[in-house]
Amino acid sequence: MPPTIVRFARLPVTLPLATLQAEVAALPSVWKAHFNTAHYQGDWTVLSLRAPGGNPGHVVADALGQAPFADTPLMAHTPVLRAFLDSLPFPLWSVRLLRLAPGALIKEHRDNDLSVEQGEVRLHFPLFTHEAVEFVVDGERVPMRAGDCWYINANLPHRVSNPGPTDRIHLVVDGPVTPELQELFARGELSYASSAPAHGEQEAVIAELRLQGAHALADELEAALRAAPTAGAGAAPGAVPKAAASEDGAGRERDAASAGAMRNAAPPDGGREPAPEARAAALRNWIPAALIRREDEWLCRWIDAGDVPFTDPFFDETLNICRNQPGNRRAFQVLGSVPAMMEWAPEMPSVAPGAIIFHVSRCGSTLAAQLLGLEPKHIVLAEVPFIDDLLRAEYRVPEVPPGDVAGAVKSALQFYGQKRSGAEERLFVKTDSWHIFFHPLYRSLFPDVPFFLLYRSPEEVLYSQRKQRGMHSVPGVIEREIFRGAARRSETGSPGRSEPGGPGRSEAGATGPMPDADTAPNDLDAHMAWVLAQYMKRFMEVAAADPHAYLVNYTEGIPAIVERIAQRTNTPIGPEWRDKMAERSRFHAKRPAQVFSEEAGAGLADTLLEPLFTLYQQLERQRRGQ
Repeated sequence: MPPTIVRFARLPVTLPLATLQAEVAALPSVWKAHFNTAHYQGDWTVLSLRAPGGNPGHVVADALGQAPFADTPLMAHTPVLRAFLDSLPFPLWSVRLLRLAPGALIKEHRDNDLSVEQGEVRLHFPLFTHEAVEFVVDGERVPMRAGDCWYINANLPHRVSNPGPTDRIHLVVDGPVTPELQELFARGELSYASSAPAHGEQEAVIAELRLQGAHALADELEAALRAAPTAGAGAAPGAVPKAAASEDGAGRERDAASAGAMRNAAPPDGGREPAPEARAAALRNWIPAALIRREDEWLCRWIDAGDVPFTDPFFDETLNICRNQPGNRRAFQVLGSVPAMMEWAPEMPSVAPGAIIFHVSRCGSTLAAQLLGLEPKHIVLAEVPFIDDLLRAEYRVPEVPPGDVAGAVKSALQFYGQKRSGAEERLFVKTDSWHIFFHPLYRSLFPDVPFFLLYRSPEEVLYSQRKQRGMHSVPGVIEREIFRGAARRSETGSPGRSEPGGPGRSEAGATGPMPDADTAPNDLDAHMAWVLAQYMKRFMEVAAADPHAYLVNYTEGIPAIVERIAQRTNTPIGPEWRDKMAERSRFHAKRPAQVFSEEAGAGLADTLLEPLFTLYQQLERQRRGQ
C-alpha cells in the first residue's frame, strides 16, 4: 500500500471572526497585486501583515535570503488579530491577507516544499467568503467556511475560483511544524492522499515545469532525457535543474540563474569579454524589476520587457504584464549584481530623461503621465518600484549599504529608457511622492533637466486619501526618516541629503502647529496631514533653490500642465496627440475605463486643514512669482 500524506485538514482553532472582520474591513486600502501574474486571472491582491524586515511591500511568502520576518506597520491596526496570531502554536513567518475579487481565479499550481511532511505549514483562515468559492486541492474541493482554520498541502496541485458576488479574503499564515502543532493535527479532520510515485528527479522536474506552464523548457529537458535513457532515477543530483515552482514565483532556496539572452551578457569563467555591441544586443529589452537582498549583497531581479509599452498608470502594472509574457514564465529567477547593471548600462542605446515630475499624490500627476504617454515616441516611467527600492534601501536595511545609489538610479533609468523599437525620442519620469526628499540626488544626476512640482488643494488631497489610502498615508509604511529629511549617509555628503534647513522649515517661516506622526500613529487623517505638510514645505525649499524647478497647481488643468512640460522640453504637440489628450482627459487617471468626476471633500477637521491651507497659500504666492 503506497504511503499517504495529508491532502488538507480542518484544525480545531477558534477565532473571533466578527472582530477580525471588522479590523480587516477598517484597514487602509493599500492592497498590492500578487506577484506571479502567470498563475491567476482577474484581481488577486495582497496585504502583508508580517514580512521580511517588516516591509509591507513584500507580498511573497518567502524571505528570499532577506531580513528576518517581522510585523509590518499594518499589523498595528489589528490588535485583536495580533493577539490571535500569538495564540497559534508555532513561530510566525509570513502573515498575509489574500483577496480574490469576484470573477477572479487562481490557476492550478504547486508550491514547492510547503507541506507538513516537509516541516512547514500554510494555514488558511477564511474571513470573508461565500458558497460559490471553490478551493480545490489534488482534485478535491475543500469545504472552507468563514471562521474555519484549514491546512492545505501546497505541494499538491491546487486552484481557487471566485465566481462572485463578493470578495473572498483569507488570512494566510506560514510557519514551521512544532510538536504543539502536531498535536493540533492529531485532533483535526484530515483528508489523505497517496504520495506521488517515485519518479526519477528528471521526470518530476518535467512534470513540474508543465504544471507551471514552462512547456518549452519541459520539452527541452524531456528530449535530453530520451537521448540519455540511463539518466533516470539514479542520475546524480543536479543533472537537471530542479524547478523552483511556487505560488509566489520564487523558491525558498533558489540560486541566481540566468536564462535566454542574459547568458550572453557576461562571459563564462575564463572566457573573453563580449564586445559592447554584442552585450547591448543580448541585454536588449531586459530591465531591472526588483532589488533583492541576499545576505550582505543587493541583487537585481531582471525581466524581459519584450515589446510591452510603458504606458500604464503605474509601472508595477507594466511589470505584471511583462511577467505574464511567455518568455518570463521560467522556472528560475534571473538575478545579477547591481555593479554589473551599472557596468552594462552605458552600452545601452537609450533616451535620457527630458523632465521629472514630483508630486504630493492625488493631484493629477498620474493623468499628466498618461497624457505624455499618448505620443508613441515617448517613454513614460510612472513610479518605478526598482528606483524606489534603490532610494530606500539604506533606510530599510541600514546594515547592508546599497553602495552608489545615484549611479545605480542613473543606470536603471538607462535600461528603462532603452530604444527598444528605435523610434523612442523622449523619456518622462514621474516619481513616487516621497522622492521629493531625494531631490539633491536627482538634481546631481540631471543638472539641467526641468523638474515639475505638482500639488493640489490639501482638502482635496486628504479627501481622496480617505477614499483609498496610499502607502505614504499609513504610518510606518514609508520610513519616517525620509519625510523628516534625514539621510543615513549624510556624513559622506550623499546626494540624497537634504539642503540646510531640512524639510521641516521653509523660507516663509512657521505655519502653526502640525500633528506629529509619532503622536497619533492610528489617526490616518492626522498622519496624512503631517506628510502633506512636509511635502509642501519641501516644494517651497526646492522651488526657491533650484532654478530648473517649476511649481504647478492642479487648478491649472492637467492638459495645460502637459503643455507647459512640452514647452520646457521642446516637445512638439501635434493635432493627433492633442486630440488624444482631450479624449483621455475625460477618464479617470488610475482607472482609464471610468469616466472621471470631481468630488468635494467633507468632514475634515479644521485643526488639520488650517495650517495646511497656510502652507498652500504660501506655495501659491511662490508659484505666481516664478
